[in-house]
Amino acid sequence: MKKNITFTILMLLLAVVSAQASPRDEWPYNQHQKKTTELKLGVTAGLNITQMHYSGVPEGIKNQASNKAGFLVGPTLLFTLPKIGLGADVSAHFDYRYATISDVGIKTMSVQIPLNLRYGIDIDDLNIFVFAGPQLNVPVGNKTTNVLGAEWRTTNSGLSLNFGLGVLAMDIIQARICYNLSMKNTGSFFYEGEWRGNGKANALQVLVSYFF
Repeated sequence: MKKNITFTILMLLLAVVSAQASPRDEWPYNQHQKKTTELKLGVTAGLNITQMHYSGVPEGIKNQASNKAGFLVGPTLLFTLPKIGLGADVSAHFDYRYATISDVGIKTMSVQIPLNLRYGIDIDDLNIFVFAGPQLNVPVGNKTTNVLGAEWRTTNSGLSLNFGLGVLAMDIIQARICYNLSMKNTGSFFYEGEWRGNGKANALQVLVSYFF
């Protein structure tokens, strides 16, 4: 998994550097004629590295647990105030996260709606920014899985927080590294109808956006 993460980050950096190296007259951008406000629609795709955390779960289950990689994809709307560096973005992502316990997959699929506030500074044709904000998670698909005789039940909805940093090149290509921290349980374990513990599917995310 470490090789996959390293390869993904290198590809993101290559995309940003390639965008910066392209001639300015090939891009709909002029750093000397920035607007007071900008509104852009784009598409985002990325890699999820699930960070599953369990509470109240028997040690036998925890010892057989491992994290896997997933993905997310969906539209993004970006609003910025270039002159003061502030902005916000809102997205609607299909999000797939995956973890295993004794080779049994716990799949979490959801529609996620993040709202991030951001602050950035311009360095040549790059805008380097930090961001943070809440995210609403609405599960979709199968919500129960049998795990070592117990039943994993995904919760109906959840709230999480995003925070991270990113770079926007030429106002078109954006790369971000984000940590998504669950504020509510992603699901619970039940054995013969009795509660046996909870789980939270946090995630380290590597994201790329393209704005039209």
